[in-house]
Amino acid sequence: QTVNLMVSADGSNTFNQATLPVELEEKSYTVLDTSEGAVMLHVNHGNRAPVGVGGVYISDKDGYRYSMSLPNNVRSPSGDCEFDKVLSLEGVYLANFKDTGDPEGKTAEANAAADQLEDDAAGTDVDR
Repeated sequence: QTVNLMVSADGSNTFNQATLPVELEEKSYTVLDTSEGAVMLHVNHGNRAPVGVGGVYISDKDGYRYSMSLPNNVRSPSGDCEFDKVLSLEGVYLANFKDTGDPEGKTAEANAAADQLEDDAAGTDVDR
């Protein structure tokens, strides 16, 4: 079952549907933090690979429009998100994410070019 997030910025008099940056299946939400003047939200996208992760999104000031902050944030089967606020440092959070091994939009050609650049740099006088 797909769910939709409804948000009120006027004390629950009216509700509007939250807007995520892309159309994805939304299975559940976890509000991670609201103390910094925006909503930090974890969205479980269900069967979308990789499994056991979701996206962390941050809202605008009213909580209606969201942008991706961290993809592939680890989520346990019980729904606990690996995302914590550092209480002694304003605006600092710690989170775990699942590295898929191939960043989105990066082709095999780009990976090979990056590997070659790294190999070339390893031969500099600084490395020796």
